Amino acid sequence: MGKIQHKLVQVLLITSTLPLIILAVIAIFFLDKMAINDMRERLKNGLSVSMSIYDNVCGGLKYIVRDQNRRVYTLINEDQIDLLKNEYRKVVKSNKLDFFIVTDKRGKVIVSMNNPELEGRSLARDPYVHKALFKGQFNVSTEILSAEELNKFGLLDKAEIPGIENTEALIIRSTFPVINQNEIVIGSMVAGYLLNNNNGIIVELIKKDTGLVSSIFMGNTRICSNVPSQGNEYAIGSKFDSARAKYVLEEGKDYIGHIWVMKEKYLAAYTPIFNGDKRIIGILGIGLPEKSVFWLRDSLTKMFIIAVLCSVVLALIFGFYRGGSIVFAIRKLRSGMEAVIKGNYEHRIKVNSKDEIEELSDYFNKMISRLQAATKELMETEKRLIQSERMAAIGRMAAVLSHELKNVFAGIQTSAYYLKGKIAKNHPELPQSFRDIEEEIGHANNIIEGVLNFTRPKNILLGEADLNQIIEDALASLEKQGLFKKIEVIKELDPNIPVVNVDKVQMKEVFLNLVINAVQAMPEGGELTLITRQSEKFLEAEVIDNGLGIPEENLEKLFIPFFTTKSKGLGLGLCIIKEIVEKHGGTVEVKAGLNKTTSFIVKLPLRGLG
Repeated sequence: MGKIQHKLVQVLLITSTLPLIILAVIAIFFLDKMAINDMRERLKNGLSVSMSIYDNVCGGLKYIVRDQNRRVYTLINEDQIDLLKNEYRKVVKSNKLDFFIVTDKRGKVIVSMNNPELEGRSLARDPYVHKALFKGQFNVSTEILSAEELNKFGLLDKAEIPGIENTEALIIRSTFPVINQNEIVIGSMVAGYLLNNNNGIIVELIKKDTGLVSSIFMGNTRICSNVPSQGNEYAIGSKFDSARAKYVLEEGKDYIGHIWVMKEKYLAAYTPIFNGDKRIIGILGIGLPEKSVFWLRDSLTKMFIIAVLCSVVLALIFGFYRGGSIVFAIRKLRSGMEAVIKGNYEHRIKVNSKDEIEELSDYFNKMISRLQAATKELMETEKRLIQSERMAAIGRMAAVLSHELKNVFAGIQTSAYYLKGKIAKNHPELPQSFRDIEEEIGHANNIIEGVLNFTRPKNILLGEADLNQIIEDALASLEKQGLFKKIEVIKELDPNIPVVNVDKVQMKEVFLNLVINAVQAMPEGGELTLITRQSEKFLEAEVIDNGLGIPEENLEKLFIPFFTTKSKGLGLGLCIIKEIVEKHGGTVEVKAGLNKTTSFIVKLPLRGLG
């Protein structure tokens, strides 16, 4: 076993065992808090869901009663009271209503489905019935009914809770006016649910949706609940702790905390229930036994201890059996570094360890690739510097030669002009020779001027311009010179391209040179195609000719100064084009296509320079 592998085993034993043991102790402590905090969050959400269920029950009752209006006023108008009773036995049963009462327009009860003895008596003093009859208002609310009112509604026996004297009850009631087809109130309907001893309406729905037990309190007395009983003891009728009840009933705040119910500790949440006058009359509570919460904590603790032990074992296995592969990978890295030190930049390291060492080898390979690229770029920069020095030397030489040669050419041109005048009369065949001399001197001056222009620094004056218009201007200038006599010019200029930030004069020179080159490549005529388009980052202009074509071996030489395949010319045109476009932050590409087609593509950045 190597030194690194031996040290790796030692480090793994220390770094895996000791921290994990400390972490286990800390985790067991915090798991308790986490379990309670998670449960508190669950209770908050459960309380929100529970109140939504409660509100939905109230809202559902409103629609149940409202939807009976048409049938009720029809049967009342037809004096079909017996038929009304028969039909609404089914309505009461299907909707699990505990009471359903219909009064006439004076508040006299004409139908009482649960207590026929109420029929004939008046409910006009009931505030909600009064509002329905005389103001046409409906109401849905939770209310407390006294023993007398319960007896009147026929609910006294059903509302009794063992061990509780002076029976009162919590009900959800809905009161609606009965309105005929002429929009006249002809009576009222009162219906609702008794909450005392009634688990099916709300608490079972809460348990189904949240998984939590729930209770409803009238004041601080539990009137319905699905908390499991303990022997002969039942949750219904038990009291909510007075101190906590005061927090909810008097201050109107939600309470979340620990509480004993049926000799068992619960983590529970409570929220107030309001009546129609916005007074707190009861409490809705949900909860979960703490043993359920801590059972999860205990299970997680055991699982964590097992995980710690497994981690220790796996760490040892990894140290002994995987340490060798790490050492092997490190040796590969070392051999790669040695190869680079010796100047082998083509060497690459391949490590398949699926870990940080593999990443390190990838970074090493990227570093070598970048080093290669940097070396290549350095060489290119060196070439450009040499080229710049050469061009500077050529510029200086051209300036000297231009000055000297122009003086010489001026003397020759003056002498030729003088001689042409002296001997033209006696030798009529010689003036043409003198004109040839003058033309060649002019051509020589143009060559010198071209070299000077190429070597002279070009500053660009940027401004917003339409690339299509620049191309059109260049074509117009050349068309006036009769350049397109045998040429068919095809323009595919995209009208939707944006403006570009360029030097208009120099950019026009670019397209003048490109078009002239294309025309010169088609001495027998042909097609000249100009295309503009927008790519993701550039505006592109393409000049295509189907002339003589360019040999593949010459493609890389086209932009080298003084390289030309023409009988005349210095070979500076494409160099000038490349220099101008690159100063604008763009590029020039050349492609040789099928059938000797040649394409030059100018790419300019969308935002231009600056």
